[in-house]
Amino acid sequence: MVEGRKRHMSPIDPLKQMSGTDDEARVRLGRCLFETPNRLHRIRQSLASGDLQHVTDDLRDLRRLGQDSGDGLFARLCEDLEESGPGDATESLLGEIEGRFVTLWKDLDQDDGSS
Repeated sequence: MVEGRKRHMSPIDPLKQMSGTDDEARVRLGRCLFETPNRLHRIRQSLASGDLQHVTDDLRDLRRLGQDSGDGLFARLCEDLEESGPGDATESLLGEIEGRFVTLWKDLDQDDGSS
């Protein structure tokens, strides 16, 4: 997390907030989760090649995905990564984003299976 700022955002599970009729939010979350692995891969490739302009663009796109997801923790992690930029904390934040991604994906998959 970016030091010097405190956020009092509790993680929000968008699936628990959605009613059975809120299909638009489920689709939006699914789209965000579908695009996240590709974006994370591109960030890592750009970091490895030293292409900082592409890293910056991909970090901004990942932040937008986080905002669109409806999940407070996922959005905050993506925002923190963009604000920190390429550096020592990048890989750690990418790992945290991947962890949250896995949790959201499993929750979405389980919820779809029980319908």
